[in-house]
Amino acid sequence: MANVTFSSPVMARDVTVYAIAGDRGTILAVAKAHKIPIPFDCQDGECGSCLVEVTHLSPTVKYAIALTEKEKELLKQLGKITKAETEDAEVNDMPPHYRLACQCFVRNEDILVTFEGDQTLPAQGPHITHAASRYKGGVEIATIEEFLGYAVRVEEDAAIHYDELAAAMEACGNQDVSKLFHQLAAFSRLHLAEAKSRAGSIDVTKHLPPDYVWPITRPPRAYPCGQPIRRSQRWTR
Repeated sequence: MANVTFSSPVMARDVTVYAIAGDRGTILAVAKAHKIPIPFDCQDGECGSCLVEVTHLSPTVKYAIALTEKEKELLKQLGKITKAETEDAEVNDMPPHYRLACQCFVRNEDILVTFEGDQTLPAQGPHITHAASRYKGGVEIATIEEFLGYAVRVEEDAAIHYDELAAAMEACGNQDVSKLFHQLAAFSRLHLAEAKSRAGSIDVTKHLPPDYVWPITRPPRAYPCGQPIRRSQRWTR
């Protein structure tokens, strides 16, 4: 198996796919199978539209995947391969940086494939999960006082939550994770102190809705040691 990661300005995020060496054919074939938008035209190594840069991620495994005369000539015309790189690929089995996706076969190694993509397409923004793209917001904060009220209560609840997680991990004998949760609790208390400082004399408790609770959407689950986190289903004060 080989991990092939595709990266391009026309993609919202890098995409890694699994390819079976020898069975999945060329980089272009893998890209088409997974709807990766590598441009292509002739698919025969004559037009250069599927030019990609290939980075071999393993320091010890690098396959040059014999360059055809057609590919070498076109890479030379595009100014993407030097004479030294050509000799290195032929004599020392060292792969060049640039390849034609329609000519480069996937081997049993992890690679990063970078390409410019169709320049007529706009560059994609950062990837947003489906859940985030659908979320329209459930809380409207209208005033600074209300914002500070939420900040204080959220950090208070977060600190308690992290401490309970730390206790559960300690009961399991997992000291490293317990230490991590205690550190997160400490950070929440630092944020709490800053929120209270910014609030000053404002009584932030007056600016929260009376039904505010720490969101728990499902019952606590048991941890590997069999000890559940003991907490109420709705945190109120």
